[in-house]
Amino acid sequence: VKLNMTVGKGEQVLKNCSRDKQEIIRSQLKSLKDSWANILMTAMSCHSRLEWTVAQWGSFLESKAQLQQWMEMVEQEAGVALPQQPGLKEKASLLERLRAIQADVEVHSSALTRLNEKATELYEKTGDQTFAEGPKSEFNTQFTNITSVIK
Repeated sequence: VKLNMTVGKGEQVLKNCSRDKQEIIRSQLKSLKDSWANILMTAMSCHSRLEWTVAQWGSFLESKAQLQQWMEMVEQEAGVALPQQPGLKEKASLLERLRAIQADVEVHSSALTRLNEKATELYEKTGDQTFAEGPKSEFNTQFTNITSVIK
């Protein structure tokens, strides 16, 4: 609104000025309009990048929560499965369960890789410590520990 008022006032001044001054005022008005257009484009670009970052952040947190929940479930199941089984039939059943869990671990390792890649990308874009090496390392260690227990 204030820009339009300023341009309007500038155009009114044009009518009462000499040709030399009119050219200077026109140039200043054009510069003002161009600057405003540039500000609007920059604001839209920032808004778009901010929306992207928020969406990626939300997606990361959701994926991390799902993987965390899965790891907790596997830790719990492995803890229940590990006590010594007395008979051959029970041992075979335990081995089968552990093989199924191991296959599931292998499937989830790709989810962990994607999560690490997303964390790296978000850390580079935002600099937020949520995505830094420390938290990633803790999560990777937990996954590695689960993998070791299952094997």
